[in-house]
Amino acid sequence: MSAVMHPARWLTILVVLCGTLVRADQGVDAVSADHPLIPAVYANPPPALDGLLDDLVWSHAPRLDNFYCPDLKRLPSESTLVWLAYDSTHLYLAARCCDHRPDQIRMEETKRGGSIWTDDYIELHLDVAHQHREDGAYKFAVTPRGTQHEVIPEGSASKIEWRGDWEAAARVDSLGWTAEVAIPFVIFNRPAGNHTIGVAVTRWLPRTQEGMLWPNMGAKWDYTKNGDWGGVTFPHVSRRPTLMPYMVGQASDSTRDGYLGLDTKYTTTKGIVLVGTLYPDFRNVESEILGLDFSYGERERADNRPFFTEGGESLPSKGIFYSQRVEEMYGGGKLYGQVGNHRLGLLDAYDRDRVNHMAGKWYWQPVPRLEIEHRFAWRHGPEDAPRRDGIPMATDNLAFESKVEKTRMVGDGGEGYEVHGAFTRTASDTSNGYNVKAEYKRWSGGGGGPGLELELGQTSSGFMPIDGLFDLEDANQRSIELTISYYKRRDRTWLQWWEVGSYGHYAARFNGNLYARTLVMWGGGGSSSTGLHAELFDENRPPYHDRTINVSFWWNDDKLYTKGGLWSNIGRVQGTDYLLLGINQGIRIWGPLSTKLSAQYRRRDYPVGHEDKPEGSIEHQYQLISTVQYDITTERAVSGRLIYSHEGMNGYCSYRQTLRKGLDLFLIVGDPSAETWTKRIALKAMFVL
Repeated sequence: MSAVMHPARWLTILVVLCGTLVRADQGVDAVSADHPLIPAVYANPPPALDGLLDDLVWSHAPRLDNFYCPDLKRLPSESTLVWLAYDSTHLYLAARCCDHRPDQIRMEETKRGGSIWTDDYIELHLDVAHQHREDGAYKFAVTPRGTQHEVIPEGSASKIEWRGDWEAAARVDSLGWTAEVAIPFVIFNRPAGNHTIGVAVTRWLPRTQEGMLWPNMGAKWDYTKNGDWGGVTFPHVSRRPTLMPYMVGQASDSTRDGYLGLDTKYTTTKGIVLVGTLYPDFRNVESEILGLDFSYGERERADNRPFFTEGGESLPSKGIFYSQRVEEMYGGGKLYGQVGNHRLGLLDAYDRDRVNHMAGKWYWQPVPRLEIEHRFAWRHGPEDAPRRDGIPMATDNLAFESKVEKTRMVGDGGEGYEVHGAFTRTASDTSNGYNVKAEYKRWSGGGGGPGLELELGQTSSGFMPIDGLFDLEDANQRSIELTISYYKRRDRTWLQWWEVGSYGHYAARFNGNLYARTLVMWGGGGSSSTGLHAELFDENRPPYHDRTINVSFWWNDDKLYTKGGLWSNIGRVQGTDYLLLGINQGIRIWGPLSTKLSAQYRRRDYPVGHEDKPEGSIEHQYQLISTVQYDITTERAVSGRLIYSHEGMNGYCSYRQTLRKGLDLFLIVGDPSAETWTKRIALKAMFVL
């Protein structure tokens, strides 16, 4: 099809846009002001969410236009118009996303909360606390299909009724596509009264690989320059506790059991969220399958338990509090929220080994770009409580850390300084130590440029956060790390990006012995769909000296269902000749039916006398994974997985029901955590009261 548009279509677009500009004459000045001011317009009557944009309110609501592509440093190739309004219950958005090739609009994802990032979408950022911080903003995105995706600050459980529902409608037409959004005030944890909301709007156009932004906050999104939507009156919201009971049951050849549990949440009129749990679900009904690549340390696993995901960002860093350390629990409580320029979080959990775990964080932003944090984690338990291998334990273990970070914008990029200090104390003096760190970083804008990171650190031999994701081997050392990189984003060329960089790390024990000396050099480039990355890795980690060449290649990266990749690591690792090969490929079989195939193979040649295998041998490990999913509706799906590995064959199939309102259900036949096939059926059901 020719890219030249017929004159009649241009005339149609001009007429429509000119008519729009006449009826919506409250355009917001986003060019001459760092802080565009958005007037508050009351929607009476409220718009009907149908994507038509013919409601009366849009004729006099403030209009946001003058979008910009900050990483490309130019105006977008397509126009975008956005209108904002509110009433006593909701905030409203309407958007006209012009696209002269509507036949190429991408909208593959159908599941709410799914991966919409390769589709066309528009996203509204609302900084309701008005702190000018990206990670403090609520984000609501919608695609031309009407598929929704939201991000709740501090984190939230996945159940829609638990986190709060909002509505969206979208339509594709000859001019592009339109969207309307309604967000209830009850979602926001803010007290009643007049508020100024920080506003930013982004649009992604995959056809041209353009990221558009209103207002132009620079390539690194300086949130101190977002729009100010002033005079929005938050109503008094009558809240009641939200209860989410659930039931889990399973049956196999060896066991038959079941249990009930309850999560609850209540938001005070001041915006403080209280969360409680009794007998929370601790099982991994759908466990994460880790790769075969070698790692010296413990690997992090995701935690999807609602008690920990709700307000999870209000807890300390994983370095001192890793929620997976709290396994089977009797119950726990949590509170978190925003008070002025302060954010607070506190958690207490009691596990079934009679151990109490407590963690908390206090965050303060006295002025924009200056952040101060204090965090702690405390573990108290009996002397006979289970111990982690090699980790000293005591009846009382305390970890405390503080961080001060200052950033500033420099041109299209910025720079930042961070000072970090931490200590651990135990009742038996087995883990008394400290950790200090200073860091400087310099970054360029989204269009590319040089980057620099320098970090100095020192960790005493006694430093050991018992509930943290910290390896005992990483104590007793002084270290320095330096990263130098260069990234370039190119516009309208086949090679759309390229990068080069190097990383150096040197760490020595307090007695002068070498802990690790690492050098990594890398480079790569590609387009929006295809890319190549290669690196040389050299690490002297006594008694081993690791050297590898790592190459990865990927394709269809801008497609949801058909992306794939190939990677290889070859060299010497932990005193063995090492080879790792991997490949994955997604396939859209038909409409709602898709599959993903992946394979990994690892070979290690142990010489005679190696500490792990003194007799010497060649180890072969492999795993083949095939996953198939059929989407019955946007809320119901069946899936199956087959895993064939050096340990045997395993597989399972499942039915998942995730409703906008009602009973969520997960049924699984088989055991994902087993090494080989196991006769087992498990059921988990939850609903919200």
